[in-house]
Amino acid sequence: MCAVHAAYHVDMPTRSALLTAAVTAGVYVGAAKLGFTMAFTATQVTLVWPPTGIALAALLLYGRAAWPGVLLGAFLSNVTAHETLVVAACIAIGNTLEAITAAYLLRFFTGLSSSLDRLRHALGLVVFGALLSTMIGATIGVTSLCAGGMQPWSAYRQLWWTWWLGDAVGAMLVAPALLTLGAWRNIRRDDRVAEAAVLLVGLLSVSTAVFASSYATNAPHNTLEYTIFPFLIWAAIRFGIAGAAMANVLASGIAVWGTIQGWGPYGVGAVGERLTLLQIFMGIVAGTGLLLGAAVSERDEAGRRRRAEHVITQVLSEASDANAAVLRILEVICLHLEWEAGLFWSLDRESQHLRCTTIWRQPTSTISEFDRISRARSFGVGNGLPGRVWASNAPSWLIEVPNDPAYPRLEAAAAEGLHGAFACPVTVGGDLLGVLEFFYRRPIQQPDNDLLQMFSTIGAEVGQFLTRKQVEQEVAESEARKAGILEAVLDCIITIDHRGRIVEFNPAAEQTFRYRRSEVLGREMANLIIPPALRTAHREGLARYLAAGTGGAIDRRFETTAMRADGTEFPVELSLVRIPSTGPPMFTGFLRDITVQKRMLEQLSFRAAHDGLTQSLNRTAFMDRLRMAVNRARGIEPSIAVLFADIDQFKAINDRYGHAVGDQLLIAVAGRLHGCVRPGDTVARLGGDEFAILIEDVSTHAEVATVAERITNALSSPFNLEGITVSATVSLGIAFGSSANLPEDLLHAADLEMYRVKGTGSQSASA
Repeated sequence: MCAVHAAYHVDMPTRSALLTAAVTAGVYVGAAKLGFTMAFTATQVTLVWPPTGIALAALLLYGRAAWPGVLLGAFLSNVTAHETLVVAACIAIGNTLEAITAAYLLRFFTGLSSSLDRLRHALGLVVFGALLSTMIGATIGVTSLCAGGMQPWSAYRQLWWTWWLGDAVGAMLVAPALLTLGAWRNIRRDDRVAEAAVLLVGLLSVSTAVFASSYATNAPHNTLEYTIFPFLIWAAIRFGIAGAAMANVLASGIAVWGTIQGWGPYGVGAVGERLTLLQIFMGIVAGTGLLLGAAVSERDEAGRRRRAEHVITQVLSEASDANAAVLRILEVICLHLEWEAGLFWSLDRESQHLRCTTIWRQPTSTISEFDRISRARSFGVGNGLPGRVWASNAPSWLIEVPNDPAYPRLEAAAAEGLHGAFACPVTVGGDLLGVLEFFYRRPIQQPDNDLLQMFSTIGAEVGQFLTRKQVEQEVAESEARKAGILEAVLDCIITIDHRGRIVEFNPAAEQTFRYRRSEVLGREMANLIIPPALRTAHREGLARYLAAGTGGAIDRRFETTAMRADGTEFPVELSLVRIPSTGPPMFTGFLRDITVQKRMLEQLSFRAAHDGLTQSLNRTAFMDRLRMAVNRARGIEPSIAVLFADIDQFKAINDRYGHAVGDQLLIAVAGRLHGCVRPGDTVARLGGDEFAILIEDVSTHAEVATVAERITNALSSPFNLEGITVSATVSLGIAFGSSANLPEDLLHAADLEMYRVKGTGSQSASA
């Protein structure tokens, strides 16, 4: 796993910080006044306290600039609630410490900064933000009230419980809703607006009927309140943690209002007791909804990343133009990860600067000034975000883009509402070729290990692609230059008369064919430099030309095989022309040895179709084989099998022993896989630790099961890698198909089966 460099730019100019504090204080006071209207246990203690969630969200979103606003808002809220200045100040300090502690614990243990989009974030918010940190505010607040003589010590336990419950539920309801507000803007980009409206109407209707109606008040307890669960689950599954958070707030708001009015399942008894039971219920509902929503959001994010990697692999395998491929890659990443703009900085080796060569933006984006500045700028080593990536050869992450005149490009980005940026190197063999840079509007966390691994892979794949295209371009340019020279004179010049006897043999021909000129003059060329298998065709062609005046080999360039004096054969490029003369015709051949070029083309062809590490076929070649197999398949009966293999715990092996051992393991696994299949079967490495096997002419499923069993047995033995013994297993998925199937569907089906097998916890191959 590569290192990542993150830069936090949350310090704001004084004016902006003052505005943030003022707005935070104002919102806090407004929410506090609302909460105090429901203080039924004591004047200063309420079971409904939204300011806790507001304070936590403000600190996570705006950092240190928000805590003075929290402190001021808490003080003003309490000093106007019939409390002494000292008591109000103590309570304000407790509320502020509570929020600061929660924000610190969430950042330290879960990596949450300003966006709630991981299961660990939601779990951390429930534990640290709601259950633990709120004990600070409750303890300091109730102690201050009792010590100040405003409440009796005998009520301490009840007051503490009420205070803590109100803070905890407020944190679980309000903070997630505020942190996920930005996610709702993405609904406009898909087809879920109508679904969101239906969900909203349904949730509000059912919540009102359950918690704010006289019928529900007389209904049996612990039944009707659970009718909101389908809507909360719907919101979490379809809209992730943003949907769960908003649904929790709406349902809770209606439930609190109805319960205070004496309606609903919790409308019977004293108001304080009713609200206590309701808040316990809503706290459990909110926590469950957050965890479910976070799990769905994390799953969706992982799915988007997998789709992005798949599309990028396709782009790199199919693209013929490097610039078009890079633009398409930027587009794919931005669309799938919901980032606003992508840039590619290409390394100009002559000037040793990174220059922006490609920019892609969301269709709705209008960041023209940022574009202009980016295209006009260049960065040396260590300068700017691209330069820092160049210097470290590792990804770099700006949590918040600084709005600072000292950085005009980033200032333009911040002015356009771009909150942060991420950049990663494009390398091949450790050498930098360029930098991929992305900007986003919505708050995003620090990069997780999966994202870093994804971009590490993308950077390497793009680097290999660009290098391959550069080599192809250089080869094409070289061939063009050579062709321009050799149009007139090739390496060897050999002239023969109408009887096929050699009359001219230049020094280059002597060196190539290893004959001295004196040895070949006057002798038939066919017996000297043409292989035996081609001599008859040569003589017949010469005779036809002499008889008809035209022939297939004259005045064109083609490849054939020649023979040296020692009998070795080699490929040559040959151009034949007739020499104008008044006597019998004569012919000159311009010839050159193309052994090196042929070898180079064979190597390039091999590299294009094979994985550079394991020497197995790569994804592109495997898909070609699979398409041909489908075309050859018989009928609709399964006659093809695709096996998808994934090494279990490969990342853990990499982390423990290092990438060198991980690479050796991939090579060893590939070797054993090749040893397990039948002659004619295809083994390929798709990327990372994923392999695929194609089996054709399948008569029964048992044949494939036998291969799978051989693979399981072969991989069950430990691997001795550079003196280290490593045990590894694979999860194996199998899909059967015929001519009726699409190749992509077969591979996808095998992939899904592999993940199903992996999900069972099995450590061996399975069909």
